[in-house]
Amino acid sequence: MGRDKARLELAGQTLATRLADLLASLVEEVLLVGGEPPPGTVGQRVPDPSGPACALRGVVGALEAATRESVLVLATDLHLLTPDPLPALVTAPRAPAAVRR
Repeated sequence: MGRDKARLELAGQTLATRLADLLASLVEEVLLVGGEPPPGTVGQRVPDPSGPACALRGVVGALEAATRESVLVLATDLHLLTPDPLPALVTAPRAPAAVRR
C-alpha cells in the first residue's frame, strides 16, 4: 500500500482509532502493535518485534505483550468490521486458535 494503514480515515475517523474503540468496548486490554498510533487512540502501544516485515510479526508482538490468557488479534485494515461478530469471539470457549472465514 505504501502508507500507514492505521492513519487512513473512514467517515472522519482513523482505522486504528475506530478498531481500538470497538475493542475497548469489549475487552480490558487493547494493544496497538506496530508504528505510532494516531493521537487519542485508546490502548497501549507495543512496538513490532524484530524479524522479517510481515503480518505475523504483529501477532507475535501482541502475544508477547498481552497480560491476559486469551488474546484476540485483529488487523488494522478491517474497515468493514462491525461489532456483531466480536462478542462471540471474545466469549468463545477456550481453544488454541479460532479463525473466522
